[in-house]
Amino acid sequence: MPGSSRKREYTRDGKVIRTRWRARYIDPEQPASANAKIEKTFQKKAEAEAWLTRQAAAVQEGSHVDPRKGETPLREVAEAWKATWNARPLSPKTQQSYASILTHRVLPRFGGMKVASINAKAVQDWVNTLAGAHHAETVHHAYTVLRLCLKTAVQHKLINVNPCSADTITLPSKKIARASGAEQLYLDMLEVRELADAVPPHYRLAALVASLCGLRAGELWALRRCDVDPLHGKLTVRYAVKEVAGRLVVGPTKTHQQRTMSVPQVVRIELAAALASPGVRLRKIRAHGSHGYPAIINGELGWTDDAQSPSRLLFTTPTGHPVRHTLFYQRVFRPSIKQLWPAPHRLHRLRWHDLRHTCASLSLAVSPNLHAVKERLGHDDIKTTVNRYGHLLPSVDEALADQLGAMFDSAAVRADGLVIRPGTS
Repeated sequence: MPGSSRKREYTRDGKVIRTRWRARYIDPEQPASANAKIEKTFQKKAEAEAWLTRQAAAVQEGSHVDPRKGETPLREVAEAWKATWNARPLSPKTQQSYASILTHRVLPRFGGMKVASINAKAVQDWVNTLAGAHHAETVHHAYTVLRLCLKTAVQHKLINVNPCSADTITLPSKKIARASGAEQLYLDMLEVRELADAVPPHYRLAALVASLCGLRAGELWALRRCDVDPLHGKLTVRYAVKEVAGRLVVGPTKTHQQRTMSVPQVVRIELAAALASPGVRLRKIRAHGSHGYPAIINGELGWTDDAQSPSRLLFTTPTGHPVRHTLFYQRVFRPSIKQLWPAPHRLHRLRWHDLRHTCASLSLAVSPNLHAVKERLGHDDIKTTVNRYGHLLPSVDEALADQLGAMFDSAAVRADGLVIRPGTS
């Protein structure tokens, strides 16, 4: 039977040192087990009885969790969470990022703590400490990893409630951080042409596709010959190439969804020319057995001897290797930018990712439709598109106000006070 009892501690000569109250009840999930008795000690009788009341209510609601399981350290929960990564599946790049955040941000603070003792105050104190030394995006990423880790603890019935909740934890504003961080740069169409002419000819088409189609860098370098339909002017994004621990790996796109888009005529013509080109065949390298043409075969980065293989990568280095974006950015793109637009030109600090912003800007100039931009850029949520590019549409709001005013002015009032709307009699 559940209940509480007084427990006294004595000295050797029989004097009472301290009185505590022990609350106990039988685990409803395994009442016949040898470990069925669940106990906890409190300083006061009222605390013991309140705890028993809460446990009884949890049993009635079906949300009861054995308090002893909450003594599991977060480090063990993190290992259980990591075991699920391949089943979800998470891309290798995401797994590497999560593992790094666990090692450097989460486990040093919470790894040895019992999951039941990690409360909202402990999480908020940790967030505050991180926010004082790191960018808001870094804090949000670390918080997300802790939240997902503790979500596993809830799923395994180690704790009842995840202390990482939007209602209880205050995070630094990413909008403010973005406003004070790197400025988004946009090219006009003349500048896009200048950039395409400034980069080495081997990468001209890549710069055009990035600027006019808005692909992420990993998506661009993962394009295959079969992803291009120059006849109908279509481009399909299926994969992304990412560098993980110094090794190139193929994974899904950021949103785990493929998308097909129409391409401008100039891109269509140059894509057709690229498909007709024989490309660069990499000679055999004994160190790792690479030879032929780089390709994505069955979702893996590999090689083919068939020059006409539809699995061949569309873009490679001039020597026939898959493109490593970090090296391309350092050795090709930045030098081209510095030569084309030396300081203090506004585009002197142009980043490759700004070509994606350029695509959004040019698209909105042609058609002020944020949903179309969302689909073209492959955003998972329209909120992302609105937050990043909604400010490019002030003229749309002004035009809306002007049209509403014009409708009001054109309304005619009859003698009897009825309003005649445009197009009615």
